[in-house]
Amino acid sequence: MKNRNGKIRCVAGGMALLLGMQVLSGNTTKIQMKENIQAASLSNEEGIHVATGPAVTTGVAVVTDDSISGTPLPDKEDTVTFRATSYTIPYGWTRKIACTIPSAMKKYTFVYTSSNTKVAKVDKNGIVTGVSTGKAKITVEAKEDADIKASYSAVVKREKEGWHTTASGKKYYVTEDKERAIGYFKVKGSYYYAAANSYIITDKWKYVEIDKKKYKLYFGSDGKQKQNVSALIGEQEQYKIEVNISKNTVIVYAKDGKKGYTIPVKAMVSSCGIKGHTTITGSYSKLRKAGKWHPLYYGTYGKYCTRISGPYLFHSVVYKKYGDNYSLNADEFLKLGEPASHGCIRLQVKDAKWIYNRSNKCSVTLYKGKEQLPLKKPKAAKPVTLKGNKAYDPTDVDVK
Repeated sequence: MKNRNGKIRCVAGGMALLLGMQVLSGNTTKIQMKENIQAASLSNEEGIHVATGPAVTTGVAVVTDDSISGTPLPDKEDTVTFRATSYTIPYGWTRKIACTIPSAMKKYTFVYTSSNTKVAKVDKNGIVTGVSTGKAKITVEAKEDADIKASYSAVVKREKEGWHTTASGKKYYVTEDKERAIGYFKVKGSYYYAAANSYIITDKWKYVEIDKKKYKLYFGSDGKQKQNVSALIGEQEQYKIEVNISKNTVIVYAKDGKKGYTIPVKAMVSSCGIKGHTTITGSYSKLRKAGKWHPLYYGTYGKYCTRISGPYLFHSVVYKKYGDNYSLNADEFLKLGEPASHGCIRLQVKDAKWIYNRSNKCSVTLYKGKEQLPLKKPKAAKPVTLKGNKAYDPTDVDVK
């Protein structure tokens, strides 16, 4: 189509006379060349000749008074696409399925639609919600040109029970009801907290409401709630001890500023009073040391004894001999976690010592209740028995 000078000659005013080409504008004219159209032999009044040739390549030509410059149209691959033809959407949850939009199409407005909104809904940003199990076709289409579109099959499924991990490493848990766990939940003896998006939190403090009481809890790198945060918060100026007599469980709390004692620091397994020798209830603000060794009922002795009120003490499980770390009553030690005392609160030596050493920092409330506690009740260690009817508490650092 070129003359000897390498240019196309045009009629006056820049109007094109090329068979199979569509004029789009005036003096500077865009021409849409049709695919697979053979050029025809043609002469105009000025004697311009267009020779017959092979199929014309699809593209856009810009015509000026002097020349034609060509710009190829996008390739077939240069269109809006999804990476896959099918995606799984968790029942009751959302998933963002991104489509690839070529830079040449960035100015288009794309609209998402679902073929079955009873199965899957899609919003203007392409976020799909699984409404019920089944399949739905999700389509994205250019508002300006209905031929520019792409689609995929959204398969809505219920997830399997257990732990799941996303490609980015986020974890969530699906319950036996095939629902994702949200909030504070328990799996195999450990507690976790899942945010509203169902992913568990890690290495964070979180205010959690348990039986209408709000606590500040810490969840570690594995997502599990920490059962002892002493190392995280350090030594405190004041502590509050709560004794749940019904559950034979002692929990130590630290103060959270103006919110009060909402941080459960650690829990202790205990034995409160048996029937006929019930443990007192109420709140007591002043604890005081009764002695590292102190006589108890029926010729027995306690270690690290801290007085609550009158004859009621925190102390270790009973010993048969004063000052003898190897005279522990092993049978009584095995009762930790259930009522066994004559009104005092029996503890493992390490726990009795912890309270004893901080008696001037602690207040205590003793009560009966069935509510869920913010920390698990620890399991007691097993007593170590020796020959000669001897035994000791394995948590006792005084035993060498």
